[in-house]
Amino acid sequence: MTNIAYSDHMGNLTEVLGRLQGNGETAASLEVRAEVASAVCNQFNSGIFSPAETKIAAEILDILSYDIESKVRKIISSKLATNHNMPKILALRLANDVLEVALPVLEFSFVLSDYDITQIIRSTAEVARARAIARRKPLSYRLVDELLNRREKLVVKTILENKDAYISTRSAEKILLDFRNSEDVLQMLADRGNLQLELVERMITMVSDKIRMQLVNEYKLSPEAVSLMIEQGHNEALLSTLQTKSPGEADSLVRNLHGQRKLNYNLVLRALCKGDLEFFATGMGCLANIPKSNVVKLIHDRNYMGFQALYKAANLPEHLYEASRLILQLTIQERDDSGSTVSDCTNRIMRKITSGGYDNTVPHMKYLLALIGGSGNPATLH
Repeated sequence: MTNIAYSDHMGNLTEVLGRLQGNGETAASLEVRAEVASAVCNQFNSGIFSPAETKIAAEILDILSYDIESKVRKIISSKLATNHNMPKILALRLANDVLEVALPVLEFSFVLSDYDITQIIRSTAEVARARAIARRKPLSYRLVDELLNRREKLVVKTILENKDAYISTRSAEKILLDFRNSEDVLQMLADRGNLQLELVERMITMVSDKIRMQLVNEYKLSPEAVSLMIEQGHNEALLSTLQTKSPGEADSLVRNLHGQRKLNYNLVLRALCKGDLEFFATGMGCLANIPKSNVVKLIHDRNYMGFQALYKAANLPEHLYEASRLILQLTIQERDDSGSTVSDCTNRIMRKITSGGYDNTVPHMKYLLALIGGSGNPATLH
């Protein structure tokens, strides 16, 4: 029954289909069903079937894909996984089958669309199934993002091992943040190479000395730039921590920083650029040695003469005054108009700066934009 290699394919296929549809004494044994699955798949892959024969072969494979024995279904999955003519309904059924059956189709079949694969990713808790998808070549941006949403280390490592995985800068940043405490993941991310400089700058502040030296050498970063990146990374972490504190606790921490001589203009201006007026006012008061209540009055002086005097008293860089004054103006306006929080107003301030062309017309604005998190690198904009 399984010898379908001779010229009368139609006759053999029809006979096979009849036997598979039979029952009782006419039903095929497991061994025969496995042989049929293998033989029909081989012929299907060879492309020698006519359209009519292909239709019957598809019916046979459809029946066998419901076989109670996974051995039969696995034969079909393994042999047809790379065939672009496999019926999509068959591919979907196999991809959602038990693990041993599904793996070849998940990894190798491109009959399934990104949408189909996305639904499978969202519906399974099996790491092995997700890893099979992560090995697809190529692996699209969309599927990379979907897999990263699972936050599973083994899946992320499989993606990073896949040289044909399309990892966007946004996805790389997600890996960096989600696995910042996993040395092996960060090493694999660094080893991929061709990283955006902004991402490299963030990694510098989060990785071990070994990985840091690798990045410094590969991207030709100066020691001065690296030192500044590390300082900025510490400042960013500090500001994030302060935003979780009450105003009284935040004030106390800022004053402690000043007492330890760790409060510098870069940190104070970064707070301003992030829209954190509480930190900015406390920090300016410490640097200028005047009460915070007076600082609040000076920074709200509408003609900005008070702010100019405060800025000078705090000994902040003269060349950054105009850019700082504009950001203060926009921050106060944004907070007064919308009552927005620190985290809410930052993006709107950036949009106002760029849409108004201030990034090109106000001296050194690009440096402060980089502090906000926009274009440019503070290490190179002094």
